[in-house]
Amino acid sequence: MKKGSATFSYPGAMTPAGFHSYYREGLSGCTHIYILKGGPGCGKSTLMRKIGLLLQEQGQDVEYWPCSSDDASLDGVICRSLGLAVVDGTAPHTLDPLYPGAVESLVNMGCWDEAQLRPHLAQMQRLSEESSSHYAKARQHLATARQISQTEAEANREALDTQRLSALCRSLTADIFCRSESVRRFFISVVTPGGEQHIAEELTEGMQRILLKGPRGCGQTELLQTIAQAAQLNGQSCAFGYRAILPQEPAMLLLNEQKLAIVPAELVQVREDDRIIDCAALLTGAPTPSRNAAVQKALDAAAAEIGAAHALHDELEDIYRPAIDFAAVTRIGDELLTKIQQLIAAQA
Repeated sequence: MKKGSATFSYPGAMTPAGFHSYYREGLSGCTHIYILKGGPGCGKSTLMRKIGLLLQEQGQDVEYWPCSSDDASLDGVICRSLGLAVVDGTAPHTLDPLYPGAVESLVNMGCWDEAQLRPHLAQMQRLSEESSSHYAKARQHLATARQISQTEAEANREALDTQRLSALCRSLTADIFCRSESVRRFFISVVTPGGEQHIAEELTEGMQRILLKGPRGCGQTELLQTIAQAAQLNGQSCAFGYRAILPQEPAMLLLNEQKLAIVPAELVQVREDDRIIDCAALLTGAPTPSRNAAVQKALDAAAAEIGAAHALHDELEDIYRPAIDFAAVTRIGDELLTKIQQLIAAQA
């Protein structure tokens, strides 16, 4: 049996406004959703990774949701052909059932000895408060990066030739003639403890690509939104990818039926068959001087704060692990794996 493929996308990220989630949209179409609940270090990521590997070994394509604040953890595993999702439902991406039992099921992995944990309450509270402080500082640095980026973009938009932009939108729309009825959203650029991470290259593997080159504010957002609107009028599916500092402005568009991606040129390695559009040509004058170095400095500072918060979370896990009944956790995981194997067999 051919092994199923693995793809990755970030459904949530720390942004200037706090943690921003596209979890609900990412779960659209899933009819078997298992929401994992439990404390730090109880094995949620380990179980999701095991489920993902099982699905791939059974020939199923799997979408992994990495945790943006912990490179080694997972927030979810999705198998769209089975309508299956297994996700972490704890903070900051708290998730509760909308249709309990009919669609979603809660999986309680909180198998711990309370008597071992209670003496550590003061330490746990301190770690939580310090972690919150680091995340607050990270949000401030991300807000600085957003302000610098938006100032540059606004200056360029004032010089944007809207007639030429409209003509380009019409031309691309006619070339693509996309058909789309639904839109998914996720992050293609997040700030992690290891710095800013981009996944546009991986997401566009095997797709035709249009690369948008040029500084911020040269019509890229308007172009993507125009093509997506044309897509929605005609009947299938597309997806927007966002940067963490601008969670409301799409940076990338995937048109799945056409196997076409429209991507910022700076986020991928240029291939021979890529079509490149220089959006700076849409300006009536010279673009505003780039402030990329200042943006990067703010992003690096945010990454350092997120890394400090992650280190505190590791300390919290060290408190929990000795109190967790991992034999009970294993039994719960095995029961869920059995249900998933039955689902695979039922749809074979």
